[in-house]
This record gives sequence, C-alpha cells and structure tokens, in this order.
Amino acid sequence: MVDSPSSKIQDKKTENSLFSLIFNILIPSLILIKLKIDPKLTLLIALAFPISYSIWFFITRRSANLISILGFINVLLTGGLGILAVSKIWFAIKEATLPLILGICVIATIKSPNPLVNSLFFNKNMIDTERIKKIIEENKSEDTFNNLMKKVSIIISSAFFLSSILNFVLAIVILKHTPGTEEFNQDLGTMNLLSYPIICGSCSILMFVAVYVYCKDIKRLTGLKMEEILKTKS
Repeated sequence: MVDSPSSKIQDKKTENSLFSLIFNILIPSLILIKLKIDPKLTLLIALAFPISYSIWFFITRRSANLISILGFINVLLTGGLGILAVSKIWFAIKEATLPLILGICVIATIKSPNPLVNSLFFNKNMIDTERIKKIIEENKSEDTFNNLMKKVSIIISSAFFLSSILNFVLAIVILKHTPGTEEFNQDLGTMNLLSYPIICGSCSILMFVAVYVYCKDIKRLTGLKMEEILKTKS
C-alpha cells in the first residue's frame, strides 16, 4: 500500500456536514411526515432534495467517490420502490444493501493499488502522506504499515456491516403501513430521522476504535506527533 501511487485529488473545501444533514435527512423526513398531498407526489418532492444536493455536489466538485455514487443510487431506488409500491421487505433490503456493499468494497480493495480505506485514513488532503511514506521506507516498516491498514480496513468494514444489520432491523420495525400510502411516507420519514442517531451513533463507536488504532500505530511507526502527521494548510 505504501508504494502505490497517490490518487490525484483536487484541493477542495470539505463538505459542510450540517448542510448535507439538512438537505439529505431533515428536510426530506419532515416533508414525508408533514406534507398532506398525494403520497407519490410527496415522496417525489422529498427525494428531490437529496437528489438535487447530489447533483449540485457533483457539479461544484467535479468529482464523485464510491460512497456518493452509491448514496445517489440509494435515493433513486427509494423513489422507484415507493412509486411502484412494492412490498415493505424490499425497502428493508434496500436499506441494508448500501452499507453492505461498502463493507464488502473495503474488504475487497485491501490488496488493491488504491484501497478504499485510504480515502478515509491516508488522504493526502488531510495527512502528510509523503512525509509518512518517506519515514516508513527509511525504517523499512512497509509490511507493518500495510498490516495496520488491513487492521483498520477490517474495523471499518465491521462498522458498515453493523450499519447494514441495523438498517434492516429499523426498516422492519418502523415500516408498518402499506407502501404508496400517506402513512407509509410518514413511516419513511420517521425511519430517516431515527436512522441518523441510532445507526450513526452505534457505528461511530467502531469508527472511533479505527481512528484510535490508526493514530496510535502511525505515531509509533513514524515517531511523529499528531500535529506533524496532519497536513497543515499554508
């Protein structure tokens, strides 16, 4: 992993998490719960916000990663399943599929030239990757570093798998009404609102473990302090 060429990443502003949360979760959920018009039209209006946000994000950044692409597809599937008014079980399967795919991708790309975990933990926009690579090569610690990234990959994939299970269970528990009805839209809105604190809160524990393991071992491997590892803007 150390010897792989760095991906070309443009220096762009980091995403506004609050803005993303409002457009992708809060507004759509409130529309689904509160708007009292045709159920299918309500669903389309609610989904217009995350879809518009995804398109805007792509146009302004001129780039898209695997997570954003899968997220966009996930929103489109929600709209398609809602309009077709398919069985509730398909919504539960859909909710579980995205994090499941991400977990599989993290594991499957461990030995690839550009492991997915690198975009989170070895991103040259956040980490002084060149400095770290140089020190690791000088210390001949490439194997130890690669084993660290494998360990972190397993923890991260576990978080995604946990999210998949929780998504499925939450959908089964909350989606009680018939798809295509106003009541079902309200169920969807409630599920979206609850999914953020329940699922993100639970998975954050594993993410914290991954960050802790990574920071502790990378400092031990390089002898650098955390402020020296992080990339500072000039």
